[in-house]
Amino acid sequence: MQFTDNAPFYKLARITGPTYNLLVLKLTTKPAEAEVPVERLDASGLCLNPITEEEVREQVMRAVKDARGERRSGPHVELIQYLGGDSRPVDTYYTMTREILKRVEGASAAR
Repeated sequence: MQFTDNAPFYKLARITGPTYNLLVLKLTTKPAEAEVPVERLDASGLCLNPITEEEVREQVMRAVKDARGERRSGPHVELIQYLGGDSRPVDTYYTMTREILKRVEGASAAR
């Protein structure tokens, strides 16, 4: 996985042969007051079974909730972006979110 830290935006790209996923999270210290917006980024090519914004939001928010429950603190999500032609399964976004949070926490601890 390729991680990019452009705080407050954190990007993780996952490419495994013919499958790929891209997840960008804008993190904040403030809890969301409304449903976190999800932006589906343009993808070239045809996707026969596209992942929906709601599917991505559900996986990301579940991962953040689990991580915050384990640590009793941590960042909140302000914005979610993903690539429209990303590969299934959708639970890949749970794993990717946990990885982003782990790397952000590691970078914060190193400062």
